Amino acid sequence: MDDISPQPSQISVSPETSEREAPPTSAPEPLTYEETPIIEPVPDASVHSSNPSTPPPPRQSSFLLWMLLFGAIFFLGVWLSSFIRQFLPSDLSFLGTPQKETNMTPTPLPTTRSDPFVGWRTYSVISGITRKAVDGVSFKLPPEVSELFCDGVGCGSQGAYLPGGTRFTVAARGVGQIFADYRGKVVTDFGGQPFATSETVVGGRGALSFVGDFTGSTVTGYTFTKMRGVMIAVTDRLALEVNHFAPVGVTSDFASDDALFSKILETFTFTNGK
Repeated sequence: MDDISPQPSQISVSPETSEREAPPTSAPEPLTYEETPIIEPVPDASVHSSNPSTPPPPRQSSFLLWMLLFGAIFFLGVWLSSFIRQFLPSDLSFLGTPQKETNMTPTPLPTTRSDPFVGWRTYSVISGITRKAVDGVSFKLPPEVSELFCDGVGCGSQGAYLPGGTRFTVAARGVGQIFADYRGKVVTDFGGQPFATSETVVGGRGALSFVGDFTGSTVTGYTFTKMRGVMIAVTDRLALEVNHFAPVGVTSDFASDDALFSKILETFTFTNGK
């Protein structure tokens, strides 16, 4: 059976026909080339995607390391500043910074001082001649001491009993008084027994302290077994005798009353001239 498949058509062009039918052609123009821009490859985002198998960088530990480093540098700077400062002169005016002087005036704080003689009664010394208070002399007695009363009709001395049973006595001495001034004389009891004496100060005035640990007698007729007292030079013409003694026949606590007697001496005040 013959092959009847169509054959491709063939067109034969003779040279004569080509030359005759082709239009005249001009000289070919030179070819121009446009420079193609270089296109950078776009990075694949999948390349930089986080790999699930790779753990993230330890940011917290880095932060702690920075903080520790910062703290170490800070404290090192403080230490170096304090170390170097001790070698610098105290006057830093050479740095060009004016130094302002500050006058610090201390503010006095209010002081509260309790009065140890609160509730004590104030007394005056009575003159045995005028039976009036001696000017410029006063003292205090605690409330547990009985009221003062005159010894004898002339009231040459005043007396009261202290809580321990000893008798407290105060008397004015000197010019215009019943009893003579003690200055220039030996201090004795009424019978002439001398007391042991020593210099002291009472109320800012010079005084003579005397003590007798023997049985003696007073001018007003009391007998005692122990006595302690002071002779105070108030002015050139006036003196005071202040004492306490343990009367015979009376049970007394001389030691406790003697401590109170010392406090009573602290209350004596003198406002007249020396």
